[in-house]
Amino acid sequence: MNKLQIAKYFLVNPGPRPPYPQVAEYLWGANCNFDWEGDSYPDPHTTEWTSLWMTRVNRVTRQSIPADR
Repeated sequence: MNKLQIAKYFLVNPGPRPPYPQVAEYLWGANCNFDWEGDSYPDPHTTEWTSLWMTRVNRVTRQSIPADR
């Protein structure tokens, strides 16, 4: 039986955050395939984002990470 695992992370220190690609690499390893939505537009490498949703794109599993201020 597959179990859905949900993890919540809270950012408690306002200020610069790692760019989205670094968050994905930390969670799923270098060169991982992921999709994201958030408020880093137009630069996905900004450190001033406050909202983030990520999902790992994998043929076998899908893992999602929502993060909001």
